[in-house]
Amino acid sequence: MSRSREDRTGDHRTDADGPTLSPFPAVAAFLLAWTVGVVDSTTYLRYGVFTSNQAGNLVIAATEIFPNPGGVTLPLLSLAGAIVGAAVGNLIALRYPATDLRRAVHPLTLATLLLIVTVGLDLGNVPAPVIIPVVAAAFGMLAVALMRTPAVGRWLTANTGQLLAAVIGVTEWRRDGWRGLPQAARAGVLIITGFLLGSFAVGTGLLAQHAIVIGLGPALVALALGFRALRHQPPPDGGH
Repeated sequence: MSRSREDRTGDHRTDADGPTLSPFPAVAAFLLAWTVGVVDSTTYLRYGVFTSNQAGNLVIAATEIFPNPGGVTLPLLSLAGAIVGAAVGNLIALRYPATDLRRAVHPLTLATLLLIVTVGLDLGNVPAPVIIPVVAAAFGMLAVALMRTPAVGRWLTANTGQLLAAVIGVTEWRRDGWRGLPQAARAGVLIITGFLLGSFAVGTGLLAQHAIVIGLGPALVALALGFRALRHQPPPDGGH
């Protein structure tokens, strides 16, 4: 039986209520996490800055500001991009009721379009101060899309909080095994796994010089799953 929960607006729902990006929302979370792992690792190796792990950027900025003031530019640009992306994604999501799939799909769509723009910028050898905030904005929107999906309800990042949330979820393992875990717990495990596999693929050199282009693929698949689910969504009451 699904667990009930209460969101910030005070309404009660179960893990199965609300929008899901696919019949298997944790799979969509895994795909997006793989994209984030690939691109975040690539930008770090190339430019020494994260585009998803903003806590890491805060640490870089704080430690560089006195010995190397110029070294804080990219981390702060990434942080600013993520803030703008998350804010815009959330404003888009809030236009729809909690049970409307567009709440997740529309921020995901805009985020994917920004990633496509990023691919063009990368192939055109555009400087990092332009690429970094665009990627960070896209990831901010992706994070909102997953957080606004009740069956996932996790931020799209591999920070310590996400790791510990996945560990706590796994400790709820019962004799029903994987299927017995709450959807959010499964999503947390797969987000961490997807991120690590994406980072590993970059670290091994398997993706060569086209990591950002290849990293876009799973995001496109997740978006296609979202639109497929949107076509089967019952018309929302009152419409929007």
